[in-house]
Amino acid sequence: MNKINELFIDKLDRKFAEEHKLSELKKVKTFHWVFEFPEVMLDKGGFDVVIGNPPYVRQEMINHLVDEIDYKGILSKFYKPFDNTFDYSMFFILRSLQITKSKGYHSFIITNKWLRAEYGKKIREFLKENFTIKKVIDFNGIKVFVGATVDTMVYVIQKDKPTKNEILYNHPSDLTKIEEGAYYVKQESLNNEVWSFVNKDLEEIKEYIENVGRPLKELDVKIYSGIKTGFNEAFIIDDETRQKIIRDDPKSAELIKPVLRGDDIERYYVKWDKHWIIVIPSGITRTLAKEYKLKEKSQLEEIIFKQVYPSVYNHLKQFVSINSNKSALWINYNISLTIQYLIIYTFSFIPS
Repeated sequence: MNKINELFIDKLDRKFAEEHKLSELKKVKTFHWVFEFPEVMLDKGGFDVVIGNPPYVRQEMINHLVDEIDYKGILSKFYKPFDNTFDYSMFFILRSLQITKSKGYHSFIITNKWLRAEYGKKIREFLKENFTIKKVIDFNGIKVFVGATVDTMVYVIQKDKPTKNEILYNHPSDLTKIEEGAYYVKQESLNNEVWSFVNKDLEEIKEYIENVGRPLKELDVKIYSGIKTGFNEAFIIDDETRQKIIRDDPKSAELIKPVLRGDDIERYYVKWDKHWIIVIPSGITRTLAKEYKLKEKSQLEEIIFKQVYPSVYNHLKQFVSINSNKSALWINYNISLTIQYLIIYTFSFIPS
């Protein structure tokens, strides 16, 4: 019977793929809930409770889950709502709700990014309008899993249309006080732009601020994603390394700036651990060539940089051979050790 069942499912996968013109499905391991759990899916209309801890995979990595497969293309045909920027866990939310029976319950411990990030807007709107959100415990800033850097949350949702529902919300101070200090938030008060769980006592203050204030998006400022070096091990250095570089060549201090990383920023204060970033402006060799009256040609760019900033050059050079196989590094290997291409971008808000 097991062999017959395997053959039947295989044939079903192939037929389904042909009908939907999705040849990729033949390469993807599909799972048929209705055949694996007919007594649940057919007799009861779904599970009473669906719980789990879905994997967190950034949206840009989803198409790397299966070699040579447009995995996002497949997901877009089976899930609504869909957004090309959804992280992988969003599809687990949607699938879990699909296999939950009417008035059943669904709960995940999951990344909390979608509560506030732009990519989670469609999910937020979908849940708010179609389901009763019973509970949200936000562990923002609390490390639930050892070694994991992603902040997490737990939610409980009932597969039922909301009617004047109030959500039990808490942002606990530690894992031993999960519901201590919790309060209720009107589900209808949640803004699809960002879910801000304001208790009823503060809701009036929030509305006043929104009426008299101006949101950041209306101000003439540019908000960036942060500093991306391409290779942090080379460009972000500790205080001891900085002192050594500057001791060997004091002029190097011009290129080394203090940097704040995510782990340095607490809720109301900064806890700087004295890390620094090497900032090499684009076009620096052209500027140096003019300043020092050096002859500038592409093959001499490395020589120019080495001549003016020898200590920084020696520090960066040691990482080239180690990481020459990383395409993410901004290094031009067609020109021997061209340090000009070890460039990071930086903004005016870097502390000086």
